[in-house]
Amino acid sequence: MLLTLAIMAGASAFGEQPPEANASQVDADRLSEHFRDFVDEALDEGLLMPKETDQPASSTQLFRGRLQQAEEAQTPLELSVCGMDRVSGFQEFKDFSTYEDLILWRQQRLAEDGELSSVELSKAYIATGLYAEARLELSRVEGDESKFLYAIARLLEDSQVPDIEVFETAAECGDENRLWLAAAQLAILNPQGAEMLDGQLMAFRNLPHQIKVQLGSNLIPVLDRMKRKLLAEKLLAAFEPAIIKRTRGLSFSKALLDRDQAVVRQYLAYPETRSQAAAALVRFGFKVDPALQSELVDNALQDVQRLPENANVRASIQTMLNDMDDTSDYTLLTQLAKLSTLHAPEMRDLLSEQFESRLRKDLMKTGETANLTAIGALVENDALLRERPESGDIFMAASAGSATLGLKSLSDFLGAGMQTSDDQISAQAALAFRMADFDTLHQLSRTAQDNPDVSRLATMSAIMLQDKAWLQQAGAHVPLDTETLVALIECDAAGGNWLLPSTIYSAVERVDEPEYRGRIELILAMRARAKGAGKREIQLSSVPDDLAQIEASLNSNAWGMP
Repeated sequence: MLLTLAIMAGASAFGEQPPEANASQVDADRLSEHFRDFVDEALDEGLLMPKETDQPASSTQLFRGRLQQAEEAQTPLELSVCGMDRVSGFQEFKDFSTYEDLILWRQQRLAEDGELSSVELSKAYIATGLYAEARLELSRVEGDESKFLYAIARLLEDSQVPDIEVFETAAECGDENRLWLAAAQLAILNPQGAEMLDGQLMAFRNLPHQIKVQLGSNLIPVLDRMKRKLLAEKLLAAFEPAIIKRTRGLSFSKALLDRDQAVVRQYLAYPETRSQAAAALVRFGFKVDPALQSELVDNALQDVQRLPENANVRASIQTMLNDMDDTSDYTLLTQLAKLSTLHAPEMRDLLSEQFESRLRKDLMKTGETANLTAIGALVENDALLRERPESGDIFMAASAGSATLGLKSLSDFLGAGMQTSDDQISAQAALAFRMADFDTLHQLSRTAQDNPDVSRLATMSAIMLQDKAWLQQAGAHVPLDTETLVALIECDAAGGNWLLPSTIYSAVERVDEPEYRGRIELILAMRARAKGAGKREIQLSSVPDDLAQIEASLNSNAWGMP
């Protein structure tokens, strides 16, 4: 008989995990599952006696692989008093695979007991994949058991979790229910569910076939979204290759884990996997149709609105954003900011934090072209970010980027009320010069006269306007580096009025850099011809006056007008 029991213990690898009271007991239970089954079966047959017990173990057990109530009372373990610590046990239905199995089971139970409770029948329906029938049966009864089973049916059928507290309460009643709490947490995109599931792999493997297939099909794509690929692969390893191949949800999950773009795209054709396939392609860096991107945003908004009141919204939104490309990312944040359900201060903080992080990534990268999508999103949601004092540099970067793109009014709007940086002022000056906005340049030359870009562009503008007073004021602050000198004399030549003082041209003549010499000599020749055309004979009587004028010019600054 012991040999027979040993064989039976080896065949019971898919038995349920016991509901122990703490994590260490759960670990011990998982590691010694076969041995516990062997001992429990021996107790059931009366071949072994519980230690320090005078009464033999009865052959009638409450549940498979468990000691009787009388025996449990002699152990230090405390039974849950909530009445649903075992409700999640589906081991009676582990061999169910077809509707015929359900019919046969029901006939046998009715023949033996004469009736079936709604709870028992609903569990059989769930194990067969008949979730609507299970919910209908459960609607006829009340109590914690029926409420929990109803929640399991919703979770398996469409990954919906109307009330996470149902699962949390069940997990407190029995550790084996932690598998369902983990699944519910994952359904609402809470990463804590992944951590919990990692300790419930044995319970997952011991589920009846149909439940295991459905739950695996639901959870593996979510784990992949959360970048928990290793855990997802552990779930997939619980299935035979033939089962994976003939089950759409599992075959799709395998394609996700294999990163097979071609196969994943095939699942865009199926309504039940369309959104998940599109989101996966985006995560993998592949392009999808804009209509699919809009669908992803709509689905994400619906998911947020369906979150239970006490759900971890922060974690859920972060997971949703992982499925978005740059454009849809901003679209989702914009739409989320409009939801009345997210107007609470903590939710506003969450959205502004996510928004700032995304904008900083796009706008604060040195040397990159300004991101129009990011700037547009900032304009639409500027109030959301102005609530964060530390985000001033983002507004300045967006303002400078707008100026670079020639969007003056947008640049002014984004820079309003912000302490401008030298780079932003330079960008504003460059934009004003390109748009011939001389009033703005005139103002900048007074308020930011130490900015070399402002001084250079203001001086060139004064030359173009033949404004000698402005030329003298702006030119007094212009840096006399080679590039600036060449730009100034070229502007002077283009105007044809030769307003720059001779000291500037004297400085230019001393430039010996080969890359500038050709341009300089051309301008000097043009100036010489222009000056030569205006030569006049000087009378000896006027020499003293001319010398006095030259002396006065030399005693003034280099930007004295000729």
